[in-house]
Amino acid sequence: MILKESYNNIMENAYVMGNKANYDWLMKGKEQLENGQYAAHELAEVEDDE
Repeated sequence: MILKESYNNIMENAYVMGNKANYDWLMKGKEQLENGQYAAHELAEVEDDE
């Protein structure tokens, strides 16, 4: 038996690794992050009634 969180992690990894386009997109983003090619943005606050 494994934790649900561990199972979900395994399933997510299988999905990403099983689809070359997803994997390539993820690796490109990782490379950009490592090279400092990113921008930080403030998060907008949302009212409960919106």
